Amino acid sequence: MNQMNIFDKKALKQLLERYIRAYYKPERLETPSIKGENFSHELFNDEDLNADQESVPAKKETKNNQFLNLYHSVKSPLLPRGKSFSELLFHLLDEKNIDEVDLYQSIGMSRTHFSKIRSNIHYQPTKETVFRLAIGMKLNLEETLKVLSAAGFSFKLSSYLDLVVRWALEQSIYSQQFIDEMLIDYQENPLFSTK
Repeated sequence: MNQMNIFDKKALKQLLERYIRAYYKPERLETPSIKGENFSHELFNDEDLNADQESVPAKKETKNNQFLNLYHSVKSPLLPRGKSFSELLFHLLDEKNIDEVDLYQSIGMSRTHFSKIRSNIHYQPTKETVFRLAIGMKLNLEETLKVLSAAGFSFKLSSYLDLVVRWALEQSIYSQQFIDEMLIDYQENPLFSTK
């Protein structure tokens, strides 16, 4: 994916555009409850996911249905209890035989920042940091869901950033430049470069 020609980019942009149209759900506004209190509807809660699953014909395994099944599998304990974000991250680095220095340099992370992740078992990353690491490590969607979950995050259907990254991972697209271009197209901040 490093040497993308203009035709490839155009075709991929069209695929991403269709993907965004199919999955993007604007964030719901706060709605008063019966008791007069406000509550936010989560776009990615079990009720929405179950409703989506019920509306998909059982005969056809669609991308959305596959994603929902994967999401539910992540909600069940995939990680041994007590496994933190940093423990899981370094387990995957070892498992994939990825050099730490090559990784943090390739994603533009400072040695100091990476050292904090390594030395602090309770390190709490931003979602953007998790995405940068997942792309730099060339994680698949399932691995990324595990890492996101360990950090306390999930993909949101109301976020262009989340959808662009999810789509790239599903397509095994790890080109940082291309992902940043797509994010800028959707008025999101790039993950790897400055605007």
